[in-house]
Amino acid sequence: MTKRPMLKVLALLALVAASLPNGPAKAEPRALISLHEGGQLTWERRLALQEALRKRFGFAETRFLVDATQNEVPAAVKRFLEDAPDEDDRRLVWISGLDRRHELSVCPDPEFAPIRPAAPSLILAPACFATALLLPQGARHFAISAPNVRTREARVGRVDAKDAPWIAHLALPADDARFVQAADTLIADHLAIAPGGALDAGDLLHLLRARFRWNGSEFTPTLDVFDRGVTARAIHPLALDASRRHSWSGRLGRRIEARRGAIQLYDRPAMDAAPAVTVERPATIRLLRNGADERMRFVMLGQNMFGWVRAADLEF
Repeated sequence: MTKRPMLKVLALLALVAASLPNGPAKAEPRALISLHEGGQLTWERRLALQEALRKRFGFAETRFLVDATQNEVPAAVKRFLEDAPDEDDRRLVWISGLDRRHELSVCPDPEFAPIRPAAPSLILAPACFATALLLPQGARHFAISAPNVRTREARVGRVDAKDAPWIAHLALPADDARFVQAADTLIADHLAIAPGGALDAGDLLHLLRARFRWNGSEFTPTLDVFDRGVTARAIHPLALDASRRHSWSGRLGRRIEARRGAIQLYDRPAMDAAPAVTVERPATIRLLRNGADERMRFVMLGQNMFGWVRAADLEF
């Protein structure tokens, strides 16, 4: 072989070698979004959400389900969350819509096959999705208190090695279209101005507890978290930082007094429910909104407890 053809062969081999991966491919965070009446989700709003997730939190791909029917949404969520993960795969699902009390519900049917997330995932969806999500044993449920950053590990139960090390489900309102759209706006505005770096599940829980101020909704913000005790770096850009303090917390709502020295706090707005906890002499009680039945009010006690109280137990 002459010198010139040999140089061409060497150059071709170098080009092929440069095109081969140098090791296992590392996945970048991906998002799947389907907002209520997604067909009316404007191109400008989709672009703004995509840019916020890309620039502030590093999401390389954001897929919008603008043409999916209500019945197709749960199936799309299942495919997305169960897709075989690459190294460092991270996923965000944001699904908003109405619950089973409405004809156009996005809730999975009772016989829907359970969804088992394959990678660390933050799922923003109506509470009805909790019954379809197969969270490992030991997942923690936060309805009243704030997540405790000092107890990150799963509490009890056998955990399969195939289970994703971190999964969080934040409940969204689904009782009326105006409440659904109000929460969507809160989250979208938060993403547009958040400091970025990490998308914090505890921060979003606090946002919906304190900033969702629409009277007449039975929405109770809750967070279900399975955390195998992985470090913040290991699940970045997802996060659970319950230690973050919100400077605006104390300015929320109207300060009111309890008729008695103790206040009973409920985890849902039902007059026939048993109280979840009794708080002796709370430092402050702030009224945030009224439920659909005005006999129940959503309040903040102190700086880190949220829940429902009976209006009869409050002094106006």
